[in-house]
Amino acid sequence: MHEHFLACVCVQLLEELEEGTYRTFVEYEDASARMMERYQVPAVAIAGIRDGQLAWTYVRGERAPGVDADQDTVFNLASLTKPLFALLTLRLVAEGELELDESLSPHWVDPDVADDPRHRQLTPRLLLSHQGGFGNWRGNGQLAFASDPGARHEYSGEGFEYLRRGIEGKSGMALPALMRQHVLEPGGFEIGFGWSDQLAGQMATGYDEQGRPVDMNLAQRNPNAAAHSFASVADYGRFIAWVVNGADLPDALFQAMQQPQAVHDDPAESFGLGWKLTRSDAGTTLWHDGRENGVRTLALVRPHTRDGLVVLSNGSNGELIRRAIVRAALPEGEAWLSQADQDIWHYLQTLPTSQLGGLMQAISRSPSFMATLLHAVNASLLQSSPLDADARLEATEAIDPWVAAMLQGRLPRQRIEALLQQLVAPADGKAGPRLIQAFDREQATGWLNALRTDNLVTSSPAAAEERAIVTVSAQILADYAGVYLVPSSKLEISIEAGDGVLVVGAANTPTTVFHPASERVFFMKESNTDFEFERAEDGSVRGMKIIWDGSRSEFALRQPAPGDQLASDPGKPRR
Repeated sequence: MHEHFLACVCVQLLEELEEGTYRTFVEYEDASARMMERYQVPAVAIAGIRDGQLAWTYVRGERAPGVDADQDTVFNLASLTKPLFALLTLRLVAEGELELDESLSPHWVDPDVADDPRHRQLTPRLLLSHQGGFGNWRGNGQLAFASDPGARHEYSGEGFEYLRRGIEGKSGMALPALMRQHVLEPGGFEIGFGWSDQLAGQMATGYDEQGRPVDMNLAQRNPNAAAHSFASVADYGRFIAWVVNGADLPDALFQAMQQPQAVHDDPAESFGLGWKLTRSDAGTTLWHDGRENGVRTLALVRPHTRDGLVVLSNGSNGELIRRAIVRAALPEGEAWLSQADQDIWHYLQTLPTSQLGGLMQAISRSPSFMATLLHAVNASLLQSSPLDADARLEATEAIDPWVAAMLQGRLPRQRIEALLQQLVAPADGKAGPRLIQAFDREQATGWLNALRTDNLVTSSPAAAEERAIVTVSAQILADYAGVYLVPSSKLEISIEAGDGVLVVGAANTPTTVFHPASERVFFMKESNTDFEFERAEDGSVRGMKIIWDGSRSEFALRQPAPGDQLASDPGKPRR
């Protein structure tokens, strides 16, 4: 029977979100809860900025095992620290205490590069726009130039830390004091730079891809220009609102923050001063994200429309839910996602062929990286392919189930690798393998077929057996007995109470069993399909939501049974 369900009763879970441009996420309790459970994200906190003001915040989930998150919950901001530090730098420039293009060498020279004359070329502008020539982190090795300063963009936390040392050396003040004087107090919000034991009572615990708590070594996190800051979603939202309004910067400096700063030809990425840039005819969006073990964060700023968005989460899978949040909470969110997807694909195509193998290996092991790639391919190749509109839509809607199947361990390794291989053109003469430039009809059809998860044998029986089955009273099981109509297929599902389970049948399909995961939610072992029963205000069973793979759902209304009283009859409650 499960195959019939998969074919007949599935619609996109988040369709209702897309209809609600700029509604608060709190209106979508069921959708947010389903996504968080599906991707094992314990807590999410969201802030919406409208008309240059913090308009609303929304917090849901657990900040620690058994402890609810609330408005005061503090999240590790990860790399969302960088825009904060960038604003400090720009305000120092505005106040005449620093110049964007001055050499930092009189104020700081890292001992590791003291013998390399290129350190004299390092300026605040180059380091804020990731053109310092350093890799991201030196780790246990020495700091060294990977390229000449200004030669290319290379995302670098080390570059921000180098700039911090220069600013501290010139000002004679440490980062926390500088931030308080020039950013926090003028902006009217609280953010911690470096760990403080005072944060412990409200700190969100981080969780890995499997939903297990991780040790984030908080006590070892000293003030840093690129990371190690902590805030509630409201306080970071107030920061974003301040930036939307110009952060009290001179207009020329505010405009420079939003403009590409590349000093080299044909940059693969677009960076302003402390921000990534997504540019379109409608305007420029400034954005940044943060990724650490157990942490995923995102912030967007759109000065041209005076709105913005903050998404903080305490799970390594947090970025898997952010697309739906952007669509629901940000005007023209879909347009930003599409352009950002195309920007990512453009960047990937510029990587040296020597890095392609390692890139594909990393993507094949990470559901989050896989989701990013699939959406980039969809926006850049599939949507411009010769496939018709229905097929292109099917390919788009296949992405989330694919990623969910990967996260759940239901995709064989060889199938993941085979999908990625479709994106790689074979080596041509001396040139190594490279990413393809476009899909022809045959390639697009092959990509769509490879994304289909309805041809998986089942969702792993072992995984289904591991799902906890609870004991539900016979009365509750009897309450759920009846006939339910699936609107899209006109399929009538007949449910009877069994021994601790629900026995289910439909026309021309074999019977199956729904196992209770709670008093309201049941599931099938044959496929990753849930059934959530809903009651009306009078306690009667109204119907059930059928949820396939955590991403698609349809509501099946319970049909009146012979002998049922009309809802207007107050004589006795209906079952």
